[in-house]
Amino acid sequence: MVFFLAASNLGGVGAVFCDEANSYAGGFVRQISSALNPIMIELLAVRDGVCWAMQRNLPQIIVESDSLQININLKI
Repeated sequence: MVFFLAASNLGGVGAVFCDEANSYAGGFVRQISSALNPIMIELLAVRDGVCWAMQRNLPQIIVESDSLQININLKI
């Protein structure tokens, strides 16, 4: 989940994590106070999700995004 308010340069990211059985495994939300554009917010959401998974020593993750630009640039 991502939101961006251009007038105030505020944004936010959130993610939900599921395990192999598609059961809830965790999540987070975070405010971004100096967002430049929606693509920046999308990339921060992906980065934060990967960091969350790494902190928990998860061996494999699948990143899903509805942003075509992020999918193309990251080759997801």
